[in-house]
Amino acid sequence: MTAVAADRYVSDLRDLGADEVVASIELAEGPFSLITESVGGESLAHAIERIAPGGTIVMFGTSSGELTPVGFRQFVPGHEGARLQSFAYYTSGPDVGADIGFTARVARWRSARSSCCPDCFVAGRCSSPECTSAAQHQRQGCSHGDRMSTKTL
Repeated sequence: MTAVAADRYVSDLRDLGADEVVASIELAEGPFSLITESVGGESLAHAIERIAPGGTIVMFGTSSGELTPVGFRQFVPGHEGARLQSFAYYTSGPDVGADIGFTARVARWRSARSSCCPDCFVAGRCSSPECTSAAQHQRQGCSHGDRMSTKTL
């Protein structure tokens, strides 16, 4: 997982699961299946350039205050089937970091294309994202091993 943030946030983002932290979206090497974007403007335009075919960009803010012209030609060729989605979350406080961490773990599960059940992987109950049997899953504390997912996202 790659994060885009100022240097002062590198340690926090690595603790949340980022493998790489870059200072701007222009430095991020894609393509990415999921991009969360809160800056807008040129940053959102650069995110569109880095989205994988069939991927999703989730806009949850416009801290730059800039508008982003978006057109069909930004998505083809090379980004066919990609989706631009908005998300509004009206809260603040200490739980926001936990929510962002949860979102990061969901993205990590999706990018790992793990056969592990997403509920356990995201909650951090599995010692390995590669677990493949319900019995192994239950030994690791999963109470819903019978619902284990083997689909590729």
